[in-house]
Amino acid sequence: MTCEELYINRIENGIRSIRLGTKLAIDVNVGLWLKKLRPLNDGIHDDLLIKYTKVMKEYDKRKIKLRIKRKAA
Repeated sequence: MTCEELYINRIENGIRSIRLGTKLAIDVNVGLWLKKLRPLNDGIHDDLLIKYTKVMKEYDKRKIKLRIKRKAA
């Protein structure tokens, strides 16, 4: 397995973990792996960055909903 494949695998698994809610964004550290992938393959980096930003927007919305529910309770 090359470094590029390893980075892509970690990024995709991190994005999946955030989307499913099994891990927090801080624990996954996708940004670090995206930074390492960019010099190796800029095209895949851009695609995965788009996926990551979409997932993070959903993650932030979920976090806000949880805060509202906790305040109401």
